[in-house]
Amino acid sequence: MRRSFGKFWQRFSTPSGNRLLPNRRPLRVETLEGRWLLSIGTLHVDADSAAPTPDGQAWETAYPDLQDALDQTAVLNTDADAENDITAIWIAEGAYRPTTREGFSMLDAVSLYGGFFGDEPDLDSRHGTETILSGDLDGNRDAYHVVYANNVSDVTLDTLTVTDGSARNSDGGGIYNDGEMTVINSTISENSGSGIRNSGTLTVTNSTISDNTAGFGGGIHNDGELTFTNSTISDNLAHSGGGIYNLAGLTVTNSTISGNEAKGITWPNGGGIYNSGGTVTITGSTISENSSGDNGGGIYSTEGSFTIINSTISGNSAEDGAGIRIHFGTLTIIDSTISGNTTVVTDFPDFGGGIYSWYSETIITGSTISGNWAHDQGGGIVSAGGQTIITGSTISGNSSRDAAGILAGGTMTVANSTISGNSAGRDGGGIRGTLTVTNSTIAGNSAGRDGGGIHGSGVTLHNTIVAGNTAGEEGTDVDGPLEDTSSHNLIGDDSDMSGIVHGENGNLVGTAADPIDPRFVRMPSPGADGQWGTEDDDYGDLHLLPESPAIDAGDDAQAVDADGNPLLSDLDGNPRILGGSVDMGAYESLTPGDILGTLFNDHDGDGIRDDHEPGIPRWKIYLDQNENGLWDPDELFAMTGPHGGYSFTELPVGTYSVGLMPRSGWTQTLPDASGFHTVTLEPGQTVEDALFGNSAGRSAAKGANSDNRHVVSEESDWLWQLDLPTPKSSRESRSVRAVDELMAFEQ
Repeated sequence: MRRSFGKFWQRFSTPSGNRLLPNRRPLRVETLEGRWLLSIGTLHVDADSAAPTPDGQAWETAYPDLQDALDQTAVLNTDADAENDITAIWIAEGAYRPTTREGFSMLDAVSLYGGFFGDEPDLDSRHGTETILSGDLDGNRDAYHVVYANNVSDVTLDTLTVTDGSARNSDGGGIYNDGEMTVINSTISENSGSGIRNSGTLTVTNSTISDNTAGFGGGIHNDGELTFTNSTISDNLAHSGGGIYNLAGLTVTNSTISGNEAKGITWPNGGGIYNSGGTVTITGSTISENSSGDNGGGIYSTEGSFTIINSTISGNSAEDGAGIRIHFGTLTIIDSTISGNTTVVTDFPDFGGGIYSWYSETIITGSTISGNWAHDQGGGIVSAGGQTIITGSTISGNSSRDAAGILAGGTMTVANSTISGNSAGRDGGGIRGTLTVTNSTIAGNSAGRDGGGIHGSGVTLHNTIVAGNTAGEEGTDVDGPLEDTSSHNLIGDDSDMSGIVHGENGNLVGTAADPIDPRFVRMPSPGADGQWGTEDDDYGDLHLLPESPAIDAGDDAQAVDADGNPLLSDLDGNPRILGGSVDMGAYESLTPGDILGTLFNDHDGDGIRDDHEPGIPRWKIYLDQNENGLWDPDELFAMTGPHGGYSFTELPVGTYSVGLMPRSGWTQTLPDASGFHTVTLEPGQTVEDALFGNSAGRSAAKGANSDNRHVVSEESDWLWQLDLPTPKSSRESRSVRAVDELMAFEQ
């Protein structure tokens, strides 16, 4: 029903029947699911409108200028007739400019909607065309603000591009808000003096804030309450807070903050986010490729509270704290990744490729700190004063001149964690400094000079494995004295270490001549080039094999967190104590399991074993550990026994792909989809139904590679001990036995 103008007539029902009454209130009546829907309180704006007497009541009589619609709204919303109030202004594609340098002044409970072509009957029918609000009044970005929301509430900006504003003192060249505002599906770009200044309550959803500049807060300057969801802040520039400068409450969810820069002559901080005294929570978000000329390429926070949950901080750069710099505040990191951040080389020492905590309280739980780089010290983490607690986390593949994994100062506690594959040019491949480490594994780290695993004094270890590290000069695993209270640890090589001895306080200590092998599933390795810090580094699989001397060798009383509470789970989330006592290291060894099965001759080719169909002996069954559909020479295998039975025994908990080696003249009939059994072993489980069927007649189609090596024995039972890598399972026995089938299969 098309809207008429002047007097409107509204039909409604009364107890006495239907009647028509005059009504001056603009409305539109549309059908919706068989009902009448009244759409009221809307004005229309179209830059191409040629209406001789525009009143905004329809697209045909739209105002050509947004300011005219705002002026008319101010009149209607302040007169005595509340029924003619306007709550929405629909704006067609085109560019619209305010008439004053203060910008478009928003009104209480009035929202702006763009993205219209100029003929749509409702919001859902919008074409998504670009509606631009520009502060470029005469080619010189004259407007202080493009949108000015002073002490107003219930305002929404929807599907708009706000650009070319130029504010003073980071006051919001694009948008100034000190009321209650929502920005949705919009772009705020190429403004100076901040894209947005928020001193009120602001919610930004599904929007992009990009290419804005300011002294503080290129994208957003916030001293109110800001909620930022499913949005992007990118390529903004400021002296501090390239993306966001926060002084109050900030919540960021499922968003990206990238490519922003903090740049200036003196102390530019916080390329992605700068927080001073505020409370920040980042969830499910990515902060990447931001840079700072001084501190905190990704994040800089001082005297505030900063929480990061299930997020990624990567590829950021700064002189100190390339990923994160926390200064006299609190930092909490949960289930997140800090990776690939790098410090910038200057004339001064730099610290903290991943995280630099300065006299702060830092708590890291369930997170990964990997592949970060610092030129001088602390490739992964620097803790300088304050308290740092790391639990259930992985510190790997970081590098620096000294203290590649962790530079520990103040009070630091590490529990249920792995520190591996970190590489220092000089001292302290894994750790340098003073700290307490409990139920953790420090392996495969390297130092060009001293302390491949640990370098320093005042280190206390409990239930911890330090083995398989390398050093150019002194202290293969530990360089320096350990506290004599350290107990129930495994030290592979005690060269240049003191404080504990083999056999006392439950410690297992090897020597250079006779090192103790912790029997990891796979020992870390620098790869074929022999150099840590390169692409072929292998951080190993630090789970324990069933024969490891670290199993049940720990002290339950020492298996506690920084607060003295018992550790309930290991790094994998499995129960921390199984069997007699807690295991040393980050992982609790789980009872291994077995995979049993039979290969039978499927005479009728139906994929079902009938009573008369016998087993097939001396046929290779293998674990496809790299899942390439082929048997490779370094993969575990078993040969079937006289009645077709095979077994893989004492396999660590994990998921395995069990395959049948093809032969010419045979067709595999079971399993008939992928050709592989996928078997997931739980602790102590025996899987007995991994059945294979083969039918003679034509060649099989799956599974062969260029190496058709197989093993044949004169006996019915065969036993091989194989030291092989295990890409598929988290931990894997090297013992594989192909045996005569069990009674259960003898039919």
